[in-house]
Amino acid sequence: MGIRCMTRKLVSTSVSTYLSPGDLDLGPCSIEQYVAKKDPFRVAPTGKIPVSWPHDDKTRPFTGDRYTVFNEALEDSTWAVLKRSGIKLCTTAVKKLTPQGFPLAEDQTVIFLTLNTETDTSRWQEAVDYIYEMVNEAAAKAGKTMSVELQNRFKSYTDISWAICPGTALYRSLLQIEPVVLAEVRKLCSGVWTSIAYHNRQNKSAAAVGVGIQQPTVIVYVMPGSLASWGEVEAHIRRAIEAVPVEEDVEIAPDILPGFNNLSTAPSKAYTPTTSHHPKYKLDIPAVPTLGASISPQLSDTDSGSLGAVVNFQPRDGQEPQKCFLTAYHAIASGDPIGRAVNDELGIGLDGRALDRRIEIAYPTSCDGEYMKELLAGSAKRSKNPERSSYAHLVALIEREGVIGEVIHASGLRYSSAGDRRCRMDWALVALHPAKDTVFNSPPNLSNFPSSCQREEDFVWDYPNSLPGGVISRTGELTAFSWA
Repeated sequence: MGIRCMTRKLVSTSVSTYLSPGDLDLGPCSIEQYVAKKDPFRVAPTGKIPVSWPHDDKTRPFTGDRYTVFNEALEDSTWAVLKRSGIKLCTTAVKKLTPQGFPLAEDQTVIFLTLNTETDTSRWQEAVDYIYEMVNEAAAKAGKTMSVELQNRFKSYTDISWAICPGTALYRSLLQIEPVVLAEVRKLCSGVWTSIAYHNRQNKSAAAVGVGIQQPTVIVYVMPGSLASWGEVEAHIRRAIEAVPVEEDVEIAPDILPGFNNLSTAPSKAYTPTTSHHPKYKLDIPAVPTLGASISPQLSDTDSGSLGAVVNFQPRDGQEPQKCFLTAYHAIASGDPIGRAVNDELGIGLDGRALDRRIEIAYPTSCDGEYMKELLAGSAKRSKNPERSSYAHLVALIEREGVIGEVIHASGLRYSSAGDRRCRMDWALVALHPAKDTVFNSPPNLSNFPSSCQREEDFVWDYPNSLPGGVISRTGELTAFSWA
């Protein structure tokens, strides 16, 4: 009885440029290189590594970028190369991928997706290198650069998280190993670790079609670009986990991945290593926003947040109730750049403190609005009958966008006490303007969204309905310990 640790084996792929095949598990390398070595089913050209998972797909919709370089003739030629190499292909996509939380990718990547039955990767590197030369030559003629990647999406490391059921042997074992893992990570990854998560993990594509199994996993996140002998670090953590005495037989997989904590609230003077405020496209925004609608300070062209629960707020001085909605402080904080430091420390409109400057809230967010107008204007220009297509949506957007309310109270970056723990507050109360106060607590209609604004890799995907109280544990240098 006890804990058995499973781990993905290191393999020799294109990253052998950085480390020799006989020394794959030794020596310092970046965390991105280490992750690539453990995924034989995502292959990039020699000397390059695939974009680490989780990644953002920043391919812009409704553009013909793909066909300026990777046209039908070039696609047929690349498929012929793969066929000669004995690689059975499913489809091809041209994407702009970048590590999650990093700026917009400039270069495109042609991703060749194999059939899920393809497991012999012995000729993948040769084929990818040959195709890369073809694609890069075509891109150079168009004044661009492109990369390529060959992937079996059912076997590559593109896992999403599932909740762990309480009361199980796994749950009890995780409680026992948690302090041991934390101690080892603090010792081995000092200065570079960001958080530790305990989830069931499963390949995203396999989970979608109901195949494969969920693997209990301890995930140690470290800052992107961190250098270390990650094979040795993982081995130390694995041995520490297996040394913990437990009464039941469980199987756990330790893993180390790149990832930083983007605090929901960060001091105005603190550096937050992310630019993940990506504009979203929505074809037709309603005149009155619904819950979950994108909002932002009127003065900000990058920050964004969501419209939360609608409430009737009764001021203490006996004034008439105000119809308001809740959102997060971090979503509105940039609306007062002059008073930001004071607001961080004292909050907004609290303890009798007067509002020095108004923070007006726009709907949709400024970055969403500009992004949508750019796309709609381009589509209307290309349309033969603009009055019946994007032009009408563009006119409606211009008429409906604008300020919907202003902040009257907010938490700032203060803490509240919860037992022996200090919890950072992150809330703001926005008073709705009379013209917009018909908002009520109703979830948005899914049909309004042509494509999802949320990505399943960002969330724990399933909470077991049969066992209320499913537990997700995450420990971080900045976030301490959390139960969700």
